[in-house]
Amino acid sequence: MLYRIQIEKLQQKLISLIKHCWHRDKESRYGTRPVIASISLGQTRNFDFRKKDHHQSKYSLPLPSGSLLFMKGDLQEFWEHRIAKSTIPMKERINLTFRLI
Repeated sequence: MLYRIQIEKLQQKLISLIKHCWHRDKESRYGTRPVIASISLGQTRNFDFRKKDHHQSKYSLPLPSGSLLFMKGDLQEFWEHRIAKSTIPMKERINLTFRLI
């Protein structure tokens, strides 16, 4: 399976607290074009993208439990992302992040 091969190459795992703020995973230790895989477990949440220099250019992608999202290429250079806040109560959500270092 293609996903299994790529996940095995990803070396660093992170479990992080989601703060709902716009950000880029732009750390020099991951290189200029990091490869990041993200597995979502639990409550479906919207994953938002917006252009770093043109905030009107936005996209939203629902991430149901078991979703695998790859971020690579110039995404961290030119786009910001976040898990959207919600006005309705949400159940728990866990995100596992893997980075190629």
